[in-house]
Amino acid sequence: MTCGSCANFLEGHLLKVPGVVSATVNFATCSAAVQADPDVCPSSAVRRAIVDAGYEVEESAETTVGADNKGEVDLLDRVEEKEYYFRRLIVAVLLSIPIAAIMIAEAAGSETVRSRRILFGGIQAGLATPCVLYSGIGFFIRAFAALRHFMFTMDTLVAVGVGGVYIASIVTYALTVAGTPAAFYFDTAGLLVSFMTLGKYLEALAKSQTCSALTALMKLAPDHAHLVTETDVLTIKATELQLEDVFRVYAGEKMPADGIVFRGSSDVDENLLTGESIPKVVDVGSEVIGGTLNLTSTLDVTATRVGSATTLSKIVKIVEDAQSAKPRLQQVADQIASVFVPVVIIGGILVLAVWLLIGGLVGIPEAYLDEEEGWGMFAFNRFLATIVVACPCALGLATPTAILVGTSIGARRGILAKSGVVLEAVSNITHIIFDKTGTLTTGSLRVITYQLFDLDGKATGELTPDVLKAIVAVEMQSTHPIARAVTTFAQEKMGEAFDLPEVTDSTTIPGRGISAAIGGVTVSIGSANLASEAVANGFPETMTDYSKTPLTKVYIVYGGTLAAVLLLQDEVRDEAKVVVEYFHHLGKTVMMVSGDNEHAAQAVADQVGIPASCVFAGRLPGEKVDVVASVQQTSGKGNVVCFVGDGINDAPALAQAHVGVAIGAGTDVAIETAEAVLMRSSLLDLPTLYCLSKKVVLRIKLNLLWACAYNIVMIPFAAGIVLPIADVKLPPLYAGGAMAVSSLTVVCSSLLLQLFTPPIADAH
Repeated sequence: MTCGSCANFLEGHLLKVPGVVSATVNFATCSAAVQADPDVCPSSAVRRAIVDAGYEVEESAETTVGADNKGEVDLLDRVEEKEYYFRRLIVAVLLSIPIAAIMIAEAAGSETVRSRRILFGGIQAGLATPCVLYSGIGFFIRAFAALRHFMFTMDTLVAVGVGGVYIASIVTYALTVAGTPAAFYFDTAGLLVSFMTLGKYLEALAKSQTCSALTALMKLAPDHAHLVTETDVLTIKATELQLEDVFRVYAGEKMPADGIVFRGSSDVDENLLTGESIPKVVDVGSEVIGGTLNLTSTLDVTATRVGSATTLSKIVKIVEDAQSAKPRLQQVADQIASVFVPVVIIGGILVLAVWLLIGGLVGIPEAYLDEEEGWGMFAFNRFLATIVVACPCALGLATPTAILVGTSIGARRGILAKSGVVLEAVSNITHIIFDKTGTLTTGSLRVITYQLFDLDGKATGELTPDVLKAIVAVEMQSTHPIARAVTTFAQEKMGEAFDLPEVTDSTTIPGRGISAAIGGVTVSIGSANLASEAVANGFPETMTDYSKTPLTKVYIVYGGTLAAVLLLQDEVRDEAKVVVEYFHHLGKTVMMVSGDNEHAAQAVADQVGIPASCVFAGRLPGEKVDVVASVQQTSGKGNVVCFVGDGINDAPALAQAHVGVAIGAGTDVAIETAEAVLMRSSLLDLPTLYCLSKKVVLRIKLNLLWACAYNIVMIPFAAGIVLPIADVKLPPLYAGGAMAVSSLTVVCSSLLLQLFTPPIADAH
């Protein structure tokens, strides 16, 4: 594809195919996402439609990384496109150099000799013909394919411009040979093709740079893996790994899949994947991510995610999807581009008609004409210049290239925005609601004090082994941070390895805790409300009143009797206060919601600087959704509410908010639900996401402004409208150069986003 009009044309063409529900074509990535009813429209029908529109098809399989995705990497890296234009550019340049030399020689000559003009014209025609028919043939083929469907693209403009000046030159050269001197412009045809081909080659180079971060991600995973068997270590393709396979990773090699360390310890570099600069120390039981680099020692790893299920494959899929979705600004640009080319062609015909009319009625002033240029050729040149200078490419590239670079920068820093629409929404955030546990706090709860009771309700110093085993067995049914803290407490109290009893009838009660049966004994662990319902004879009189403590309280009821009250503390993230202050400084409303009690929630809010009026405590998962919905309703139209969370119970609120941001260390459910993911689990990445979004949206607007301004300024010069005011006109040759520079300028403008720096210095 050569311009935004191509993408719009193909999109519309695909939507006409029976059974196609939706189609999104991205000019910058040369990709199409098509949703269709397989019973009505098989993939072969979509392929035929694309080929019928004049394009080649390379189907993308399920997103994976490694050797099997080389074709997709090459496509993003524009390998074939760059080779195509490079070959044609070399031929065009080699042919255009003598064409230009003859043009200069003729211009320097003091007199015109007919025989010399015929000789030089013949040489130029001989050189220009292969230049136009080989180097420029792609423009004509694509223009013809679009014309068959009554569509007009940038190729149409180039084909009309180059073809028009070439055919006109053939005619005028024939007239000159026949004895009627006339100006011919083989040099313009040849050099136009050279300029256009050079522009497309440079554009392909620049666009491949906009995808550099994505292609770097796709190349992270190794092609091969070392499979550990009972008797040997085999080298296989990384894509052949299966779940539960044990693979060996030597120092200096990359992980071929996600897994858990089975044997060994080492340092692992996750910088290219998460943006974390400090190597991670791993040993037996540690999780490792596919694509990360093993630095120091050999590791044996049990595969837990392979193929398209790996973290790296999911990241690549998210970034690809982000670069395919069209934000509002791009939709506006597409609407303009869809009518731009027909309007320019009609405008060019009007320019030709007006100048012909002026030339026939009153004549063209001599000062406007070049040597041997009649008024008819002058009018034709103004038509050609108008057609050639107009550039829908710049409009088509303005938005997708900025999104490509922006999402790639984010991915390189461990920030995944799932679509360009998300970037646009994040840039307009007005309210930010943080979940407390695991988001503003580390989520690493620990028991700092406790009160224990025997089965008679009397205070005691120790719990029986049966109670401790029951606590561990029940809490291991949950992945909640509180459950992990309670499990650690009970295991430390046991002090040695032990067999766990069988758990039956385990029930998790959202926002309250967990209840289960062990050997006919009911065990309930959770909030005071859950405990009050589980105890047979109420709480012991010796129990301390913990209602006003800011600590998190966990009540353990064993067989209808309160066995323990644990008080847990969660540490506030080091960067939380700085992040809250940053958004307060920008005038954003910052809030916090928690399922914890009011005192515990307010204690955290005080530490990070969130006022009491913006704290919502004691909220169950369903009530967190209500909080988000209430803020959306009361904040007014035009306000954008962002929710930041990490756990399963945050998923509904993440889905309800205008923008849901998940902390990367959270659950897969939360990450799947959110529109953006902070892979490093650092809140410092939230201001980075916001600032990056603002920069991307600003760059899109600047690109669109440039694209519109270029056409508004250059078309009057090309059409000769400004000649009566200023003696300046734009020959078709210069118009072609200006067109190439215009689209290249937009791509380079987007590449300037590579200079982006985070707004807050990373504590790491």
